[in-house]
Amino acid sequence: YQRRVRDPDHFVADLMDDGAVQELLRYEPPVDDELLERHREAMIALPKREYLLDDEQEKALLLGVVDLLFAYAYDQRSTLGDGTVESGWTLCKLSGQLSWLDEFHTLQDVVRCALRRSLAYPLHRHWALSVAVLRDVGAILQRGRAAIVRALLDVRHTLERSELRRLIAHVYLDDYCVWLQRVHESKLAALARQVVRVAPSKENLFLCMDLLELEAYAADHNQMLELE
Repeated sequence: YQRRVRDPDHFVADLMDDGAVQELLRYEPPVDDELLERHREAMIALPKREYLLDDEQEKALLLGVVDLLFAYAYDQRSTLGDGTVESGWTLCKLSGQLSWLDEFHTLQDVVRCALRRSLAYPLHRHWALSVAVLRDVGAILQRGRAAIVRALLDVRHTLERSELRRLIAHVYLDDYCVWLQRVHESKLAALARQVVRVAPSKENLFLCMDLLELEAYAADHNQMLELE
C-alpha cells in the first residue's frame, strides 16, 4: 500500500514552494542523551523480561529499531523538536511496524519503507527532508544505546498520551526498551555504520510515480514562473 503516492500534486507543491521545508532542513537536532525524570520513571515501570532470540529474529528487531527511529526523527525534525498534537499520528503513519505490523529482513527493505511513507503521508513530502531524517537516524545510532533508548522512550511517551495508541506503545515499545538494554554495543555500532553508509535512491521507489520526472516538472515550472 505504501508503494502508492496518494497525492503526487502535494509532492510537486512541496518542491515548488519549499520555504517551510528549507527551515526544517536547517534544524539541528539537539545532542542530549541524558534521561529525564519521566524517562527514568518509565524505565522503572518497564516489565522485567528476558528474550531467547535466534540470529534472524535479532536482526529483524535491529532493523525494527531503524524503522521506529525514522518515524521519531521525522517528527522531531518536522516539528523543530517541539512535537505537536499530531505527533502520535505521524509516528504511527511513518513506522511500518506501528501502522501495519511490518517485519523487515534487510536494511534496504526498512529504508525503502521509511522513504516511501515519508513521501506519501505527512504534511511535508520532500526528498531532501526524507534524506535528512535518515541521516538523523544514523546520528542517533552512532551515539549508542542511551540515545536509542531515550528516543524510543519518547516515542512510547507520545503514544501513551493517546487512548487509541496506548496499547501499541506497550506491545511494541516496552519490549524494545527492555531488549535494547541487553543488546551488545558492538551490534548497535555495526547497525549505525550500515545506516550511515546507505545511499538512498529515488529510482523505482514508487510503482506509480517517477520522482525524477516530478522533480524535473517542478523545476521547469519554476523556471517558467521566473521568466514571467
